[in-house]
Amino acid sequence: MKRSEKIALGSIVGGIAAGAALWHFTDDAFSTWVYWVVGAVVAGGLFKNLLSMIADESIIDSRTVNRK
Repeated sequence: MKRSEKIALGSIVGGIAAGAALWHFTDDAFSTWVYWVVGAVVAGGLFKNLLSMIADESIIDSRTVNRK
């Protein structure tokens, strides 16, 4: 399993845990759309970071292949 795959899996688990904790501790203090917006912003940020990590790994892999 590549580093980016491990981080993606950890991000999914962390996002679910954070959403559940926010929902549990606020006792539905916010509207449902607030949870959706927060989830979308977090997911977008994680996806952007994941894409940049995958790009970095592919650059490193191509350099290794070119040296051989």
